[in-house]
Amino acid sequence: MRPEVMSDGIAPTAARHHQTDPTAVAESPPVAERLFWPAALGLLLLFVVLSWLGRPGGVQAGQDDAIYLFLARSLRALGYHDIYYVDRPLHHMYPPGYPALLAVLGAFVGERIALVQALGIAAATGALALIAAVLRRLWSSGVALVVLAAQVVNPHLVGTGAKIGTDATYLLLSMLAVALLARRNVSPRLLVVVGAMAIMAALTRSVGIALLAGIWAQWMLERRFAAAALFTAAGSVTVGSWLVWTVVAPEKYVGRSYIADAAFTGGQEVSFAVVLLARVAINLTKYFAYFIPNRIGIPPLPGPGSFEIPHLPILSVFDLLTAVAVAVGLVAGLWVLWKRWRAAALYVLAYGAMLAIWPWSIGRFLNVLIPLLVVALLLGTQALAQRVRSGWGFPVMLTLGLALVLVGGLRSAKLIAERSYCEWGSQLPPPECRRGELGAFFSTLEHIKLRLPPEAVIVSAKPAPVYYFTERKTIPLGRVLAQHPEDLIDFFRSQQVQYVILGRLHTADYHQVSHLLERNCEALALEAAFEPHTYLFRVLQAGVVAPDGAACAALTAYREAGSPQNTENP
Repeated sequence: MRPEVMSDGIAPTAARHHQTDPTAVAESPPVAERLFWPAALGLLLLFVVLSWLGRPGGVQAGQDDAIYLFLARSLRALGYHDIYYVDRPLHHMYPPGYPALLAVLGAFVGERIALVQALGIAAATGALALIAAVLRRLWSSGVALVVLAAQVVNPHLVGTGAKIGTDATYLLLSMLAVALLARRNVSPRLLVVVGAMAIMAALTRSVGIALLAGIWAQWMLERRFAAAALFTAAGSVTVGSWLVWTVVAPEKYVGRSYIADAAFTGGQEVSFAVVLLARVAINLTKYFAYFIPNRIGIPPLPGPGSFEIPHLPILSVFDLLTAVAVAVGLVAGLWVLWKRWRAAALYVLAYGAMLAIWPWSIGRFLNVLIPLLVVALLLGTQALAQRVRSGWGFPVMLTLGLALVLVGGLRSAKLIAERSYCEWGSQLPPPECRRGELGAFFSTLEHIKLRLPPEAVIVSAKPAPVYYFTERKTIPLGRVLAQHPEDLIDFFRSQQVQYVILGRLHTADYHQVSHLLERNCEALALEAAFEPHTYLFRVLQAGVVAPDGAACAALTAYREAGSPQNTENP
């Protein structure tokens, strides 16, 4: 049953700390208590509608969705292979949790893209509902509704639900575990459920190791040593086994192996400790200066000054002031969570530690943490305002929440407008749906599907979508990038590679592949070109030289076009 709410709108639990602990104050109008469930269900329904309208049009060129679908196919055939490569190696990057879910679903209804998207939306909606329920119980209905309103229109959450990937499933599993630990008295049976949810989350997405660390730390602080020991043992057998495979697996290439990524130094001849310190400094700067405010719902603001940080938009003085304010609010919010929902605080801290030491700082890594970041920011703002003046807490939090709703709503509407122009499911997008470099890539795949022999072997920085849409197999790009320029063509011929795609959707294309190809352009023929800058080259047989020099001219034009601006990927 719901606890009684006092006449001043403060939940009794919070009221006991009203005078002594401003961080625990949770003010809420009585009407919010009476209308909580109708309002919450309405907001969750809005999220479902926005997520469905803003869903991707089909399988994308980003690779992850196609890879998960392929792994599900392989699991149904009792394997776990990268079936899009010629030699079908065992997969060692993504854990099997999400592919197993797709495999089971596909066994009953087939590979239906819309259904997979719908299940993702349902999972994300369930996660937000869990957070709202916890906030209502630990704080108040008013707090829960303000936070939920800011979450359901967040464009990054709206875009995450229907994405074919681990985000939504992981979000639900992680929030189940953290929400159960918010209960006042957690029974031994519930501890087992928490551990199971956390392990399933880590087997769905590798960053779930942070969730395991947070829960383990929670139980150690609570002196639940037996539970922590059993949790460690269970996690070692399950998640640990998968991690051991990722370590011992052959052919670990940067970008296709988390172990290779973690060990990446960028060719710097310094100790790994120095590399880690540099990562922490760079990553914290990027996340706090841009990615965290942006993902929470605060876009870059126009204003005086121009501060340049690599791979980020130019920031103004207002952006930096906003970043400082957000950082202060988050720190205060984590302190509030530490006192009343410690499992959530520990999870956020563990997740943040992993992001700080990772070689890449990418905004989408925050997507599964956005709900708790919004919680921390709004609770921290309320606590700080309450400390400044009694009674300011909830009004200030409500004001910030409404601002996030307004900005998030506008940005979600823009996302829906961008994605609603076309839908293609598991087929190649029709010509009217192809725009820019992405459209050129899909046009290249159409050319391959219609005109190249089925046995053709192709090199591409996007091998999974190549096979998904054309059924032409590829070889790992890491093998190509490991070649010396003088050996590249002989390597292609030894691997029976006949065609190479050069586009602008992956950093490897314009930083590495293009240079290798330009050094060997006389041994290539230009098969097809698609504007703006996507090319399909044919590898010539030994002793044959292209008479027209079209491949060399195309590669020169590609180089002169420069590198595209990219604020999300390293």
